[in-house]
Amino acid sequence: MKKLLLNVLLASLLATPAFATPYISGSVGAGFPNDADVLGSDRVTEKGGQTLKSGVPFGIAAGIKNDACRLEIALGYQTNKVDTFYHVVDPLDDSVTQFTSMVNGY
Repeated sequence: MKKLLLNVLLASLLATPAFATPYISGSVGAGFPNDADVLGSDRVTEKGGQTLKSGVPFGIAAGIKNDACRLEIALGYQTNKVDTFYHVVDPLDDSVTQFTSMVNGY
């Protein structure tokens, strides 16, 4: 009886990935960053010392899911141009780039 129960349990665990559905999703939006504080060489923080222009974030996710569980990997990317630095218009056309990654499962 124990062998039968063990075989049924093992077969059900191994069969679960066969019923899993793979998926891919993507997203595009508008990114509105907050002003950034700047720490000067004198170790004094300038509140709102750097302002950023809006940007366009991109994201992609891929994973598998079924009725019992889900596993996903997601990647994101966003670039924002620097508007002002120390309250002066940025003449260098600098930008701030963010790359994010996430693994999710339940």
